Amino acid sequence: METLLSERDYGARYKIFDFAVGFYYLALDEPESVPEWLKGKFSAYVHPIFMEYYGNRVKALYQYHTRQYRTLLSFIDSERDKEMVLFGKIEMKILEALSQYKLKQHGDAFCAMAEAYELAEPNKIIAPFVLHSKDMRTLTAVAVKNDECSIPKSWLADINRKSSAYAKRKAKMMSEYRMANQDIEDVSLSARETAILKDLALGLSRTEIASVQNISLSTVKREINEIYDKFGVSNLAAAISIAKDRNLI
Repeated sequence: METLLSERDYGARYKIFDFAVGFYYLALDEPESVPEWLKGKFSAYVHPIFMEYYGNRVKALYQYHTRQYRTLLSFIDSERDKEMVLFGKIEMKILEALSQYKLKQHGDAFCAMAEAYELAEPNKIIAPFVLHSKDMRTLTAVAVKNDECSIPKSWLADINRKSSAYAKRKAKMMSEYRMANQDIEDVSLSARETAILKDLALGLSRTEIASVQNISLSTVKREINEIYDKFGVSNLAAAISIAKDRNLI
């Protein structure tokens, strides 16, 4: 994308470059590296063919990544009846569902997810769901067990599997990126994460760690996932290897 910046006859090159950079760093879970102007307020509604529309897409993802859920939901509500391309509609509905779930509004989350499903299913669109990997895996795992959720269980299970698979691929990609750019040098572990990783390195099972540390098994699993996320890895061996290399355990 940087080659565009030298194309003087391409008037929109700087905005296009910033959009690409924004999506790139959000994919790497590094929202702090998004261009500053894409961290600001949403632009007033414009037709989807205009640049501001794509700027708002980046801003929406940035707000989700930085946990500004209520501001994001307010924006999505204001755009509800506006004209959008199909992928944009689905993307906003997914962000609405995930944000509502983060705010523990499970009923609203299921409703928004059902609307996203209804928009996507006729054309068998799945990519916008899977790209949210871990968060979508969590939401679909809860939804598939909820009898009040109207979405077909088979579809939810399929999205859950695909989200899990993509989460692993993404972790591998991020690990390679961070190792190549030495971003992992600044990673630190909390006291609990360090204790759990030490026990894992000693060969204790998750159940044994829960008992030894007097915490729930779900807490152990959550902390392990946090460690994986920090290191950008998808398995225990890689996490232990990095932690030992950095003298963290």
